[in-house]
Amino acid sequence: MAAVLKEENFVEARIARLESDVAHIRSDVSETKTRVDELQNSVHALGGEMLKLNGKIDSSVAGLNGKIDATAAALHGKIDSSVAGLNGKIDTAVAGLNGKIDKSIAETRVWMLTLIGGAAISLVAHALKWI
Repeated sequence: MAAVLKEENFVEARIARLESDVAHIRSDVSETKTRVDELQNSVHALGGEMLKLNGKIDSSVAGLNGKIDATAAALHGKIDSSVAGLNGKIDTAVAGLNGKIDKSIAETRVWMLTLIGGAAISLVAHALKWI
């Protein structure tokens, strides 16, 4: 009989331990559920903050794009005016050079005609024995 009582006490002790372990597991599960709920709330709040931040980033990018476009347009205007000024200077310089070249060609023709004329007169002078 003592062995049966000993065995019953042993089974009751094991059952009591299992009940204690189950109670501990329940409290852990309850605590885990609470933490998961807190984390969900935190994640939801972070999602809202991310949406606000995305809006700010989008508006900043749009503003910067506008500034970049305005700066590019201003630079294009400056470049175009500079190119027009340089083209005018180049055209003026080319016209001046063309005038100088035309004058030089005319002077060269005069000298060539003078030399040819001199040579022709020299030939005639020799032929007629004037020289």
